[in-house]
Amino acid sequence: MDEMIFRFPISVLSQKTAWQRSPNIFITSDVNFDMVKVERVEFDEKISPLSPLEEKIMEFLWKHGPSHVALIAEEIDASLSSVAATLDRLVKNGLVERKQEKIDGRRKFVFYPVVSRNELERRFVENVLDRLVENFGEVVVEYFHRKGIRK
Repeated sequence: MDEMIFRFPISVLSQKTAWQRSPNIFITSDVNFDMVKVERVEFDEKISPLSPLEEKIMEFLWKHGPSHVALIAEEIDASLSSVAATLDRLVKNGLVERKQEKIDGRRKFVFYPVVSRNELERRFVENVLDRLVENFGEVVVEYFHRKGIRK
């Protein structure tokens, strides 16, 4: 597996964002030759702003539309409690909306995706690039300028 390793000062990674919590990105401590502690970020094969369960839930909602917890849990083969907790987190993060509706004579929460896959990916990339530019300014701008000239 090819790895991409980015080194950031600890202060750069002090805020917990979705891309830092992703199980596809590994953050480990390291010490360089100047004895300055840095963080090393290693990207797995697939980089995603979502956890594996969040990704399964969002894929289901994007494909099938609004659904209730039990149906989502059954279709993605996950426990009801895990899906419910993950949906709560997705609601809190503004990716999913919850509305109460009457289904089969009972009131149930129905969950709707409020961002498209493209919008989520755009936000993720912008967040990462903004953080890189904020912390490494000219180096990042020069890199993208060189990349643009080559193409």
